[in-house]
Amino acid sequence: MRSKGQITIYIFLGLLIFFVVGIGVYFIMDIGKDKIKTEKIDSDILPIKTFVDECIKKASIESAYKLGLRGGYYKLPEEFLDTGYVNLPHYYYKNINLMPSKEIIEEELDKYINTELNKCINFSIFEEQGFSIFTDAKKTKSSILNNKVIIDLNFPLTIKKENVVHQISHFSYELPIRLGHIYDISKELIDKIVKEPYYIDLTFLLSRDLDLSVIHHDSCTDIYVILDNYSKNIIADDYLFLFATKIDEKYCKFGINETFGSNISETSIENNQPILGLINYSIAYINKNFEYKVTASDLDNDKLFFIDDTELFNIHPLLGTIQFTPKTGQEGLYQINVTVVDINGGFDSQWFYLEIK
Repeated sequence: MRSKGQITIYIFLGLLIFFVVGIGVYFIMDIGKDKIKTEKIDSDILPIKTFVDECIKKASIESAYKLGLRGGYYKLPEEFLDTGYVNLPHYYYKNINLMPSKEIIEEELDKYINTELNKCINFSIFEEQGFSIFTDAKKTKSSILNNKVIIDLNFPLTIKKENVVHQISHFSYELPIRLGHIYDISKELIDKIVKEPYYIDLTFLLSRDLDLSVIHHDSCTDIYVILDNYSKNIIADDYLFLFATKIDEKYCKFGINETFGSNISETSIENNQPILGLINYSIAYINKNFEYKVTASDLDNDKLFFIDDTELFNIHPLLGTIQFTPKTGQEGLYQINVTVVDINGGFDSQWFYLEIK
C-alpha cells in the first residue's frame, strides 16, 4: 500500500510533466504563428510599397519576354546563332546537348529583372513629399514552375518621415507565364534530337498544347519557335520562346530531306517575306510617355514577331508597340533598327530616327 508521501510525489511529477508539455506546446504554437506572420504595412508608406510592387510587375514581364527571345539567356553562351535579326543559343550543337538547366534560366531571369528594376525604381517623387528612403542591396530569386514564375525580391528599405521610421524588405510577383511547361517540352524535343539528330518529329510538334514551329535557317541549322497560346488569357498575348539547333555536317551535307527523309518538306510553298510599314521620324520628350505602333503585313498571314536594336526601349515582340518614358540624360538623335520576322524565317528591317528632347 502506497503512503500519502508517495502519492504526493506522483501528483507533483504529473503536474510537472503537464507543465513542461504545456510550455512546449505553447512555444511550438508560438513558433508556428511567427512563421505565418507577414510584414504589416502602415498606410503612410503603402504608396511606396505599391510603387515597388508595380516596378516588379513591369520588370518581370519585360524580362520574361527578353528571356524568351534569347532562349533563356541574359548573356548568350559561346555557341550561338547569329541570324542577322536575332542571336539565339544553340540547345543542340553537333552531337552535344547544350540546353541550359532550369536553374540556369532562373539565374538569367534574375539578371534581367535586376537590370529592369534599376531602370524603374526611383524614389525621388516620395522624397519630394518629405520621405527619406534608405536602401540596401537587392536580391532577386526567380522560381520557374509549370504554369507560372514566382519572383521574390528581398529589398530592405528604411523609410523615415517626421521622426517615424518604417521598414519593408519583402516584395513578390507571380508572373503568369507557363515557362516551366515550355522548358519541359523543349527538353523533350532536345532529347529526341539527341537520339535522332537528322529527324524532325512532326507528330511530336503538332501534339503539344503549344504552337511549336521550325524555321530552317540552313541545311544544318533549325530555329525552334514556341508560342504559348494560353498565356494570352492573363497577360493579353502569346509568350514567345526561341532557340536553335545545329546538326553535324555529315548528316546535312546533302540536305536533310534528301538523305534522311524528314517529315517536314523543304519543297513546300514559297514563303512570302513580311513587309514593315513606314516608321516615321518621331520625337519623344523627357519624363513624358512615348507610344508608337509599328505595323507589318504578310501575304501568307504568318505569325509575326518584332525585334529592335536599342537599349532605350523594348518593342513588344508580338504587338509591335513601343512604349517608354525618356529620362534626363537621354537627350539626342537616335538611329534605331526594327525587324519583323515571320514564323518561316522571312524578315524585313527598317531604320528610323527618334529624337529625344
